[in-house]
Amino acid sequence: MADSILDNETELLAPATTPDVTPKDALVLMSIADAFVALQKEWENPTPAMSTGLSPIDKQMRGGLRPGDFVAVVGSAGGGKSALIAQIALETAKAGASVIYASVEMPSTEIVARWLAREAFDELPADASVRGDLGYASILYGEHTREDSDVLALVEGARQRLAVVADRVFIQQVSPGSTVADLRELVSAARSRRPGPVVLCVDPMQRFYASETEGRKGRALEAVNASETERVGAVAQELKELADKHEVIILATSDTTKAAAGGATSSALSLRGSYVFNHMCTLVLGLHSKDTADQLAAWLALGAANNGDVPTFDVNALDDALPAKWRGPAAMNLGQRVVAVECSKNRRGRPTNFALGGVLGAAWFGSAEDSALERPAPSKGKGKARARAVGPADPRTGLHKICLLYTSDAADE
Repeated sequence: MADSILDNETELLAPATTPDVTPKDALVLMSIADAFVALQKEWENPTPAMSTGLSPIDKQMRGGLRPGDFVAVVGSAGGGKSALIAQIALETAKAGASVIYASVEMPSTEIVARWLAREAFDELPADASVRGDLGYASILYGEHTREDSDVLALVEGARQRLAVVADRVFIQQVSPGSTVADLRELVSAARSRRPGPVVLCVDPMQRFYASETEGRKGRALEAVNASETERVGAVAQELKELADKHEVIILATSDTTKAAAGGATSSALSLRGSYVFNHMCTLVLGLHSKDTADQLAAWLALGAANNGDVPTFDVNALDDALPAKWRGPAAMNLGQRVVAVECSKNRRGRPTNFALGGVLGAAWFGSAEDSALERPAPSKGKGKARARAVGPADPRTGLHKICLLYTSDAADE
């Protein structure tokens, strides 16, 4: 009888089933031996890097971008931040990656117009001249269709080149206040269509909000999102987790602080919102730009005098970094800018500052290091480009084949 009562009490006290006390994302201890095995696998089968299309950035990243990388580009409004990450993203798409461009500020039509302008300008020889306006604003509003212009045919050629990657490049205009959870869904949707590397552009970081989690909901979540410092820090941590766990490459733009908008300030100090953002990044690039090398060198020198963290550039070094295409006649009416790029953070090696030539009207950046890869013009004098559609349109795509013709000044005379 006593044994029977004891058995009943034991049954009452004991749980029906053993509870699962393992957290959903349980930490797994990794020994040095485990790390050696993982490192040996990386040595035997290195993770391939995707080129950014710009040699100075590829050198910083030891060959290019890899899954898990988180790159931030910071600069003042109109300084080319969005154009630079869009150009890099397009280059990774050409290398086989799926690209998601999540923009709070730009509609998809503007982003595509920028890519069309960039591709059309990039295809020109360094010394070619073009009749008409090749700027992305002209393309956006259909002003490039005039019959006396070369631009229509150039844009048609650019559209053909973009068609090659059209099935793996996605443009999403998102609402202010969207979260990293929303971006995670976009990544999953892209992977469901096409497996492989994914590049996610976040433009700009400061317009995104922290996601709801088990430990951050209700008033706690509202409090985090009410403070820009707390919000940006939380979003940066979520993006880094997304990059690491889902093997995504993140390219993010960052607004500058008010102090940086008023004068040259180091990118290490001008990431608006949170220093946590800087800590989470693999690479931080700050853009400083002016119309000429002289103006930029003087502006940076003044900033360095007021703030010792600002990098200085020699005028000759800035001028030597400008690619031949930047100096060409086609670039003259498209917003040429000399861009000093300050690398304030690099987890892949020693941070090294460098310079680029920017043609912002064409959403294009180039480096003198890559000038050897530019298509040479066939004539010794100043060339002129003529682009002409050849043959009927493809019935499936509506695209024409394009023939580019180059003539010298002597031939025109």
